[in-house]
Amino acid sequence: MSRLVPAILLLTVLLSLQTGCTAPSPTRGGFASPAPAARTHAVEVTVRNANARGVVARGDLFAMVELLLADDDLVRFMAIAGLQDLSGETRGYRFYDPPEVRYQAILDWREYVRTAKAFDSMRIEPPPASTTADGASKTVEDARG
Repeated sequence: MSRLVPAILLLTVLLSLQTGCTAPSPTRGGFASPAPAARTHAVEVTVRNANARGVVARGDLFAMVELLLADDDLVRFMAIAGLQDLSGETRGYRFYDPPEVRYQAILDWREYVRTAKAFDSMRIEPPPASTTADGASKTVEDARG
């Protein structure tokens, strides 16, 4: 009987290693996730894809506007930074303002997204290319990476 206990323990450890004991990714879940990391990741991915394609889905814009109401400062900061990157404006929103001040700008953002000319998606202007010291053209993506 005493040899059976270590064998069972060894078998349990081996099976747990084989099946994997990993925590779920903190970036899974998108805009609706309760995890701030997932919401900020959704903003980052949306902006990156929109800049690459030149189009952003209206639903993603609405989701980013709703993140302006978040309790988490970083989520609000990432949301307005993403909206500014896509539209070129903040519409008076500052993530650090008191809620009652932020709310007025959020109403403006909601109206902006609701009344934009496209139906399912909106065209965005690609980010301007900057010039490096040697005269080569460099995009915003090149500068980040």
